[in-house]
Amino acid sequence: MTERSATTGTEAGPTGRRGVTRPQAWYLLFGFLSQLGLWIAMSTLPWYALQSAGGIRALAVVQSFQFLPGLVLAPVAGAWADRLRPTTMLRWTTATSTASIGGAGVLCLGSSWGHVLGIAVLAALMTATSVVVFSAIQVLLGSLVADQDRTRLMGLAGMNGSLCRVLGPAASASLIVLGGASTALAAGAVSAALAALAVVPLRKIERFDASRPRGRLLDGARYVRSRPELAHDLLVFTVVSLIVLNFSTLVPLAVDAWYENDPRVLGAANAALGVGALAGGLLLATAKAHAATGRTVATATLGTAALLVIPTGRSFPALLAVLVLLGAARLVYTTVVQVRVVTATPAEHRGKVAALYAMAANGTTSIGSVLTAAVVAWGGLAAGFGLAGIVSLAATPARRTRTGDRG
Repeated sequence: MTERSATTGTEAGPTGRRGVTRPQAWYLLFGFLSQLGLWIAMSTLPWYALQSAGGIRALAVVQSFQFLPGLVLAPVAGAWADRLRPTTMLRWTTATSTASIGGAGVLCLGSSWGHVLGIAVLAALMTATSVVVFSAIQVLLGSLVADQDRTRLMGLAGMNGSLCRVLGPAASASLIVLGGASTALAAGAVSAALAALAVVPLRKIERFDASRPRGRLLDGARYVRSRPELAHDLLVFTVVSLIVLNFSTLVPLAVDAWYENDPRVLGAANAALGVGALAGGLLLATAKAHAATGRTVATATLGTAALLVIPTGRSFPALLAVLVLLGAARLVYTTVVQVRVVTATPAEHRGKVAALYAMAANGTTSIGSVLTAAVVAWGGLAAGFGLAGIVSLAATPARRTRTGDRG
């Protein structure tokens, strides 16, 4: 049985009461394979950057390039998602991601600044494809699940992605030890290539109305401006993403300072974030908590855990425990805000408004990575984690309960 989406007016697939449908299973498989490849790559590149001639400066450059497309390309990706078939976009972007990861594996054979800059450009291309995938999926989900059940499916997707957060860093660390960064990136490219095959069955269930008004590039921003509650959510989320969610920079720096950049420790640290995200996804998939409550608890936990890293981080078990908390809180916070933003938007603007979320989630990291690296270089790790904790705790009172929130 299917239900009709209150927002889109289209049949949106089986509800959560009937379990996971076959199309939803294909969607989850695509997400697993594509994210696994990306996580292997994203876990390998910081290690490579710190081992290269540039050290911390190379890490800042790679991370900045890596997330810059989220800031620049997101609006265009959102407009494409509202105009083109989502499955077509997924096939092309997955192929591009495969080529980018494989190319980075070749460049990792060298360690000069030229190689670092080449890898930074390819890292930017990897993120560019992920931004397009994100917007396309937000449109495709309208064919897979009803709006009222989207949080549950996104919780399952969060669990799915969290497994990749565990397996990706673990695979990266193991393959670096066995054959170096190039071997790890080759495995990432294979996983990304397999993801393209999972897209094919989704085309059969895709509901795409070519006659639907597409609007213009800035219509998503205009719609958000007309909805103060939505604008407030995105503004606070942007600040938190800019300053707090820079674990891809903070964690490698902590491992470098405390554990001599041991790839096994870095892999375990990233895996701990993934285990936490897995727990957060399980909570979202099963709990009935109100969305506003979830956001408030998540930001409070982010702030508290970030402040606990410095006094506990030199104890490896304690560091892993705190990173599990950070991973869970990050997954809950980002997913609840994402669902809130998308389900509060009509179908003709969903791709463009989802792109604004992607700009906040990924694009600000290009600036935040440089800011975080500069703060750590100036005041040490205590300043970096301390700033993240204080900003997150300061953002917690800003989470107001709203009538339109959904659990």
